[in-house]
Amino acid sequence: VGTLKAALEKAVRQGLILHNPAKAVDRIEAAGDEKLPFTREEVAALLKETKDSEWRGMVALGAFTGARLTDAAGLTWGCVDFEKEIISFVPKKTKKTAAKPLQIAMHPQLLDVLKKMPAGIGRAPLFPSLHGRASGSAGGLSNEFAAVMKRAGIVVPRGSEKAGKGRVVNSKSFHSLRHFFV
Repeated sequence: VGTLKAALEKAVRQGLILHNPAKAVDRIEAAGDEKLPFTREEVAALLKETKDSEWRGMVALGAFTGARLTDAAGLTWGCVDFEKEIISFVPKKTKKTAAKPLQIAMHPQLLDVLKKMPAGIGRAPLFPSLHGRASGSAGGLSNEFAAVMKRAGIVVPRGSEKAGKGRVVNSKSFHSLRHFFV
């Protein structure tokens, strides 16, 4: 309905039709699958499992800043200010509306994780092997994180089965770190 409303509204602005008939149609609200937050124990298990990898920094960023997967993977050393103990970045999802970077105070655990990583400067990626990679599809960051969860012993409940088209959404994913942060 939203897509139809938008298309017909553009037709009204262009003078192709006099009014938007889709305005009279109410949206159908469907119950979506809910993402669950990780527990403290699960975050600890993820940090332990990723001890010797870039994923440790990714997990810490998600858990202690609420960063989304592609935002965390896209960070550079220029985003990290160890002196002020802040991390700043412009989330891709809000880039169009808010050009001002978020400045987030670093949790002591995140600060510790980042200080133990091989340091870089400026535009050097924080996580070179994860930087610039797509989140979805085979071989994507989401699937790789799912493997990390499995190795950490985190059981992930699957969402409800879909009839026809649609995909089953797992109730825990990297986004669950964002819910943990909140």
